Amino acid sequence: MLKHLGPIVATALVILILLAAAMPLMHWYEMERRWAAFDSNRALWESHRITDYDFTIRMSCFCEPPAGVPIRVIVRRGRMIDAFDSRNPNAGAGVDMGDIPDTIMALFDELYSRIEAGPDAVEIDYDDEFGFPAAIMIDEFLDYDDDEVTYEISDFEAVDLGA
Repeated sequence: MLKHLGPIVATALVILILLAAAMPLMHWYEMERRWAAFDSNRALWESHRITDYDFTIRMSCFCEPPAGVPIRVIVRRGRMIDAFDSRNPNAGAGVDMGDIPDTIMALFDELYSRIEAGPDAVEIDYDDEFGFPAAIMIDEFLDYDDDEVTYEISDFEAVDLGA
């Protein structure tokens, strides 16, 4: 009975070696797919030439506030001019954005840096119409707790100042 196990063990070993050899190729393919999506969506965003817009961003992580707070951001001529807690817009302006990207281009730059760092897991949903990242989940190390970062963009509104 034991002599029949030899071919089974050899076959299993060959399969394991082939799977291990395929892992870098699968990782490379996934990275290429991420970069292609990033590039095409950034080009879509840039093609609209939107410089005046409002959006709400919520960054979630195990870090200091304003993480977790939905922040309404007002951008004019490509620069943030105001930011406030969207749960209480009458409380006044002046929310400190901290490390939270304050424009869509800053969000693309942050996403670029994070992808370039090679995290274990990245999930990105892009806005179909404008191309900006609408939802981002990054987990630097799958084996670590509390290192995940998410960004959610909502209530995007391009502003026509000529109207």
